[in-house]
Amino acid sequence: MITATDHYIGEIVGKLDELGLRRNTVVIFMSDNGHSEETSLRIRRAGHSSGRMEGYFYGASGAGNTGKWIGHKGTFFEGGIRVPAIISYPGKLPSGEVRDQIMTAMDWYPTVLELCGIERTPGSPELDGHSLLPIVQSAEATCLYGEVLHLAWRQDWMVRDGEWKLIGKGARDGGESGVSLHRLTDAKPEVKDYSAEKPGLVTRLRVMHEAWLKEVTPQ
Repeated sequence: MITATDHYIGEIVGKLDELGLRRNTVVIFMSDNGHSEETSLRIRRAGHSSGRMEGYFYGASGAGNTGKWIGHKGTFFEGGIRVPAIISYPGKLPSGEVRDQIMTAMDWYPTVLELCGIERTPGSPELDGHSLLPIVQSAEATCLYGEVLHLAWRQDWMVRDGEWKLIGKGARDGGESGVSLHRLTDAKPEVKDYSAEKPGLVTRLRVMHEAWLKEVTPQ
């Protein structure tokens, strides 16, 4: 998959060079989530039209390396949400530099609007994302999200405040909902669940999540 991705991104960039458009073209590359662990994707009956046997695994699994971080696609652990992102615009942006501030996929839209000089129509809906240009232009720029970051997907959610992250699991398939509390600065980040030790912190972060959820839920 990496070889194929490299090949086709190379074809796109090569064509931009060939047409003389590379300097003034914005190219963005980003993974949408961590590696997959879709271990349930198996053929469930005999005589499948693919010719494969019942039980054959056809998903993507086990190919990720998240370093010290745990988690994968579908989780709110850092291994599931901390992904590579690259923006290239040789005519306007610095090249070969690295930034460590938090950003999300929602930030690309307002970033491209600003890069292209497109102003939003007065009265249009508020955007959830922020332009990344302050971060791109300076490694010292303040994090766009400050200390707090909220994310939600399906029945699950998380709120991160500094080194602490509260993860909420929604009830599904007859199971129970619940929360777990993790610290990103541990030697083995997010492995330990602190929720039983720090109920006051759990309550504070849950209240923050509920206030955010009310704010972003359509009336």
